[in-house]
Amino acid sequence: MFRTERKFLFNNKIEAYLALQSLLKRYSFRKKFKTRNIYSVYLDTKNLDYLFENIIGLSNRKKIRYRFYSDNLHQLIHEEKIKKNNFGTKIKKVHNTSYKLDFASVGKMIESLNYKNNHKTQLYQQINVSYRRDYYVDIYKNSLTVDSNINFFNKSTNRYERSVIEYKITKDNYENNYFHKINYPFTRHSKYVVGMAIINQTMYV
Repeated sequence: MFRTERKFLFNNKIEAYLALQSLLKRYSFRKKFKTRNIYSVYLDTKNLDYLFENIIGLSNRKKIRYRFYSDNLHQLIHEEKIKKNNFGTKIKKVHNTSYKLDFASVGKMIESLNYKNNHKTQLYQQINVSYRRDYYVDIYKNSLTVDSNINFFNKSTNRYERSVIEYKITKDNYENNYFHKINYPFTRHSKYVVGMAIINQTMYV
């Protein structure tokens, strides 16, 4: 399913919380399911092709990551996030494990798989990210998520004070105008790009 994402960036989780309360009062959002922590491991080529495609805003681009969740530490999800102009989709593959997942075990798995994408280009683990996510949905079945307590991990832990609210509108709903016109300025924002900038792998504002 293709969708477009509108991202609203706040200086801290208190600002994001106040904005969320305003959105819940003004629009028809309800809790979708319980809060959980997300753990993502981003992969890229040796030349960081996916990173720079994102920075320059290439219309057709992708990101590849592994992801696992605090409510199921025995399930690892491989995601290929594909962007085509204003809309994106995900291709997912699920791997169940007999052991409890953490960043170290996922890193070893990536090395053992000798992971290659469809173009036979070798990919490498670049950065790990963890954050708390709250989930909401509107009457049109568009999703709203709130991401806070964001941390980037490379050789050390780097805390990111900002929080992000994302409004995810399905392609059909967008084309039929079935979505709320949220009165906050939206912006481009990628945790992968921001995290790589924080650990001094690229320049990004």
